[in-house]
Order: sequence, then C-alpha cells, then structure tokens
Amino acid sequence: MKSRLKILVFPVVLAGFFSLTDYLYSNLQDVLGFKAEGLYYMYQSLICGQLVYLTAGLAYGIMFLLAILFLKLLFNKILQDQKQIFSLEISVFFGIFIFLLLTAIAPSGNKWRIFVNSSLFAVLAIITGAGIKFLWDRFLNDFLGGPIKSAYILFQALLLSASLIMFWILKLPSYDRAKVYMSIVAGLIFVIAVLFARAVLEKKSAMLKAGYLVFLLAGLCLPLFSYRTEPPKPLLGKPEKPLNIIFIIADACRYDSIGINGGEVPTPNLDRLGKEGIIFRNAYSNAPWTVPSMLSMTSSLYPAVFQSISRFGTSYSASPKVEFFAERLRTRGYHTIAVNANNILGKRDLTLMGFDKTHIIEYRYRLQRLRYYRVIWKIHYLFRRFLGLTQLPDTTAKVTEKGEQFLKENPTPFFLYLHYMNPHDPYNPPAKYLKDIKYTGALQPPFYPTDPFHQAEDRAHPQEMDIKLGLFPLGKEDKRFIKELYLGNVRYLDEKIGELMETVRELGLEENTVVIFTADHGEAFWEHEQWSHGHCLYDELLHIPLIFWGAGLKPGVVESRVAMIDMVPTLAEMLGIEPNPVWQGKSFYPVLKDPSYQIQPKPIFAEGTRRPEEMKAIRSNEYKLIVGKLTGKKQLFNLKDDPAEQKNIWDENPELAQELEEELNLWQAQNQALKNKLLVRELNPEERKEFEERLRAAGYIK
Repeated sequence: MKSRLKILVFPVVLAGFFSLTDYLYSNLQDVLGFKAEGLYYMYQSLICGQLVYLTAGLAYGIMFLLAILFLKLLFNKILQDQKQIFSLEISVFFGIFIFLLLTAIAPSGNKWRIFVNSSLFAVLAIITGAGIKFLWDRFLNDFLGGPIKSAYILFQALLLSASLIMFWILKLPSYDRAKVYMSIVAGLIFVIAVLFARAVLEKKSAMLKAGYLVFLLAGLCLPLFSYRTEPPKPLLGKPEKPLNIIFIIADACRYDSIGINGGEVPTPNLDRLGKEGIIFRNAYSNAPWTVPSMLSMTSSLYPAVFQSISRFGTSYSASPKVEFFAERLRTRGYHTIAVNANNILGKRDLTLMGFDKTHIIEYRYRLQRLRYYRVIWKIHYLFRRFLGLTQLPDTTAKVTEKGEQFLKENPTPFFLYLHYMNPHDPYNPPAKYLKDIKYTGALQPPFYPTDPFHQAEDRAHPQEMDIKLGLFPLGKEDKRFIKELYLGNVRYLDEKIGELMETVRELGLEENTVVIFTADHGEAFWEHEQWSHGHCLYDELLHIPLIFWGAGLKPGVVESRVAMIDMVPTLAEMLGIEPNPVWQGKSFYPVLKDPSYQIQPKPIFAEGTRRPEEMKAIRSNEYKLIVGKLTGKKQLFNLKDDPAEQKNIWDENPELAQELEEELNLWQAQNQALKNKLLVRELNPEERKEFEERLRAAGYIK
C-alpha cells in the first residue's frame, strides 16, 4: 500500500515542478505585462496554476497506478523493481510535458502544420523522456535520496528561483540583458537550493536544518520586499455638492445603435435612461479608438498631449504630472473604484490612475488567472476548439456583478467607473438574441476577428486582416450578419445596464447619484468601405451616445455639440470642485441645468488614428476637415448637406479649407506646447513592445 501511495504522490509533486517551469517560461516572455499586474496578481496566478497542475498530476498518478496494476495482472513478473517504476513514471510524465510545452511554443496553423509539428514534437518528447529516465536511473535518484525526496528538492529549488524572478521583475530593470542576468542568478539559486536541501536531508543536523529553514523562508518571502504601497493622497478639500457618480463606458458603441437614437434594435433600458434623463444628440469622441479617447476623456487633455512618435511607431502614455479626474476626486474625499473589461487600459498608459481599487476583467478566456501559463493556455485552446468558439467569457455580466457589489457596500461619496467591453468584438451575443438573426451564409457566431489561436482553414470565423486585405471577401449578406451580431451585443449590454439601474433604484440612490452612459468611440460597418475602428475620423467612429441621469436632473434633449474632452470640467462644475487650469475642455454644465440652453459653438478636434496613417480633424459649424499626415490627403465635408461624409468638397471651397487647416495647425502647436510643459514621457522599447502586445490582443494591430 505504501509503494502505491508513493506512485500516486510522486507525479503530484512533479506536477508542481512542471507548473513552475511553465510559469517561469511564460513570465520571461511577458515580463512587462506581468510587472504591470503587480505582486497580488503574481501570487494569485501562481496559486491558480499550481492547483491546475497538481490536479493534473493526481489524475496522471491514478492512471499510471491503474496501468501498473493492470500490467502486473497480465504479466506477473513485470516491473517488480520499484526504482524502474518511478523512473518510467517520471519519463512518461516528462515526455508528455515536453510535448505540450513545444506545442504551446509553436504558432498555430492549419491542420497539416499541426500534424507535422505534433509528429516532430512527439519524437522529441520520446527522446527527452528516455534521456530523463537514463539520468534518473544513473544519477538523480541516488544523488537526491529517492523519488519523493528528489521531486520535492527539485520543486522547492525551482520555487526559490521563481521567487527571485518575481522580485526581480517588480523591483529591478527588465530589459533584455537584465533578463539574461536574472536567469543566471535564478539558475544559481536553483543549484544552491538543491545542494543545500541534499546536505540537510543527509546529515540531519539541527543547525543545518535551522539554516535551511531560514534560507527557504527568506527566499520565499523575497517578492514581498518588492511590494510598494501607494502613498496616501492628501485631502485637499471637499466638493460643494458631493454627488455619487456612476460613469459607464460601452466600448465601440455607435450613436445610432441605441433605440432612442434611431437604432435598429430595441434597447428598452437605455431608452428609459434617456427618457428619464438628459440625452445628447451631438456628442463626439476626440479619438477613434480606446487609449487616446480615454486618456483625453478622463484628463481633459487632447490625445496629442499623450502621443509619442518614434521609429518604433506611435504610442500613448502619460507622465505622473498629468492629473486624471479620479485622482482629483480622491483628494476630495471620494471612494474611487474602476471595473474595467478592456485590458489595453492599464498601469502602463496610466489611464486608471487615481482609483482606490481596480478590477481588471479579462475578456478573452475563462482561465483569466492562468494567462501566464502558456501550456495551460494551449490545452484550453484545444478544448475550446473542440467545444466550439462560443466558449468565451461573459464580461458584460461580470462588470455588472462587480458594479452591483460595490453599490451594495455603499461608501459615499463614490466614483464608480464601469468599462464594458460590449459591444466591441468579439461579437458574441447570447443565444436568445441570435435566434432573431436571419442568415443563411457560411459565417458562424461569434465574429471573433482577433482570435489569437485562429486556424487558417476555419472559414466560418474570418480574421480582421484577411478581411481587410481581401483574402476573405464578404458579401452584402455576410456584412449584414456581422452588424446584426454587433447589435446583439448592444441588446445584451442594454439588458445588463437595466439590471444595474434596478440595483441603483432599489438602493435609493437616484437623488444623490448621477449616472453617465457614453462610449469611447463608435464602430464602422463599411460606410466608407472600412470596418472596425481606429482607422479614420468619420462620424461612424466619433459620434457616440451620451446620457446623464439622476441627481435631480430634469429630462430633456440637448442638440448643442459637445466633445468628450469637456466631460471632466463639466463634472467638476456639477460637483463644485475647482477646475484644473491645465484642462483643455470647457464645461457644458449649463445644459444639464437647462437642456434648451444653447452652448457657444466651438471647434471640435479629433485625432489618434493608427492606420493607414495619422490623421487630424476639425469640426467647425457645419463643416469638417480631415487631414492625413503621411499622404497630405485633405477631405472637407458639408455636414448639413452631407451628414454621411461621402462628398469631398475640398476643391470647391479652398478658402474655407485653408482657414480650417490653419486653425488645425494652431491647435496642434498648442498641444505640443502643453505636452512639453507636462513632460509626457515617451515609452522605452520594452514598454512600447508591451503596448503593442496589448493592442494586438485587442485587435488594433495584427
């Protein structure tokens, strides 16, 4: 019985060793992303991965034990030597892990490529397993003192190496050469730990045991020395009207996707919000994709202030000198909480600065805490492929759940920022909304154009670049189906907003809470032969919904044009907080007191395209000018006569165009001066690499 228990326990301890191997390899691949997540996430991820691997090790041990018992029944004299059993067990387990690790490293491709890769990896895994068996039989088993002791010694030594790497990532530089130094030091720690543990287990000296225990505890606690608490912000005063704020962002939500704005599908909850509150007919984003839009919206500074351009490309980031609105509220006694489902927003670009607590909700996989385990990711991908692409997480429900949880805790005054990923792709509405879509083509839900594990032969789920390069031509019916999936996302978002608002009403928060519903940008559906967002400055990407509700606001409709850069000054005036003199936006609070009030017209600027070139735009009165930086292409539209922006009248109005371009150039110069004043930092190469990876994960680049 004891020998059988050892056969069972042995692979469980080995699984912990393999878990750490997967963890460390994955960390070295994404050091900066891991660093941005912080110590708590590191530990949480480590524990979750250990649990998954230990479960797998236990399952393997049970299967191996059953196989041994079965073979002994058939062949009485086979595998009588216990050492042979353990060496066989580790060689098979090691071979399986190497096969999975190689599969995780290799890029996904078509079925033929997967078959070739798998055949090659299987051969390499068999050779590796045989090599491990030879080393184990010849050296390791006797040197380390038996199977269970050996596995434990290797596990704790690698755990100490992992602790060092966690400390290094958080505390020390992480450029490429530093990674080499980090790996060398971690390797030395591993060797020292193995030799130390072997000496302790051999001599059994009390002093040696005590020294080993101190060494082990010091190593395991090393990451804690890198933990840095954020210094408390000084309380600089209190607002005159300390209203609670629920700030809701619906990512990639078009203005005309909402029922009350003339949308094609019913959105009863958002319609009710608009009818009971103040709805804006002409609200515009200052950028066509998330990062520059949210940087501008939450700081009242134009995207150009955060922009850095170099040979590595264009990126957006802020310096600590930039004050975001959540920081200003926190220094006035507000509880600030962010629930964010768009993972390209984070600590690196500082868009979530100033929040007491931030909940990041990953929108790609259910195994959120295991995204730093490449092997587990790949296995999960294989299962996901087998079960179907609909195995995607419901982040809309998770954001609502977290928001309701905070509201029930009811600390006041509060600023609750809820960033829903819906209706942004993947377009994956629940089945009850799919049944209303009539389509007979080849595509299947979800529409997931940035699937990192997509296979080339999967023609039911085309990818973004295949569509844009014409490798996957879409017919009129296909395009309509894709848009209907998007609208299905809008309907589901409306359902969850309704649940959130029901909680607000049940808790009696209507009188002292203002709810703001808006979007970071819109979404294009081939109005200008293009799809998605980030590529142009037409109104399908800039015209967004905006609703204010609650806090005694009288229902009404605002026809005046407003820009999202004006949001922060407006909220500051509403709360009675003094404005920051550096803000570039202007408050539109007068229309919240009286929706019929006519705001003094002012130009609205937009910028921040990533492809095909950097563009700038100015909207003044009835006209809009778009200028391409690389090509110099100029487009002028009369929005009164041509709201769809289909007819370029640049040649017909050279004087007006010249006037608008001069105003655009003056605005750019003002932004550059302010950028120099605020010393907005440029990303270094590694930070830029991480920024690009986040953009790639969200589908902004390929």
